[in-house]
Amino acid sequence: MKKFVSYALASLLLSFGLSSNSYAILLTDGTDVGSVDLYLTVTDTLANSNPLTEEAFVDQYLVSESLDPVDFIIKLEEDLPVLETLTAENVVSTDVYAVDISTDLTAVADYFIVKNSTYWALYENIADVDWAVFDVTDLRADMNLPGDFTVSHITLFDATASVPEPGMLAVFGAGLVGLGFARRRRTAA
Repeated sequence: MKKFVSYALASLLLSFGLSSNSYAILLTDGTDVGSVDLYLTVTDTLANSNPLTEEAFVDQYLVSESLDPVDFIIKLEEDLPVLETLTAENVVSTDVYAVDISTDLTAVADYFIVKNSTYWALYENIADVDWAVFDVTDLRADMNLPGDFTVSHITLFDATASVPEPGMLAVFGAGLVGLGFARRRRTAA
């Protein structure tokens, strides 16, 4: 029991030591939009901005990274305000921008595409699912961000949950039964 407590304490301390540093990104009006979302990739090779074309691009990238494919949620185009954010020193940032992507839909936007001119930039929404927060320094210089700042649209995607195969569940169950027998045998001795 003493050994278990020491391992648990060591694990807890290690998890605090390895936690990542993050800070809140604020809009100029003080609204907290989470933190910068994770930039994944960019392309200029899509034939069009059709949601099916964009979904196929996202799926192709995610599958190549051994991640689950996505489902199209919605394309936000009309009057899309791209909002300025503040730096840690409360100065208006020229690199980080936020877009309100909250919708009345029940789906959660796990990934989003920022479309500008002929480029599609893919991000993973990791902080606040109601906001798409992106750093333009992650993007290609010829995307003209932030110089000639125009965003054609933002497309939202929901990650599809993978369902474990029955065989995997059987292996997991057998492992639990084995642990139960090992514990019972140890307490009987």
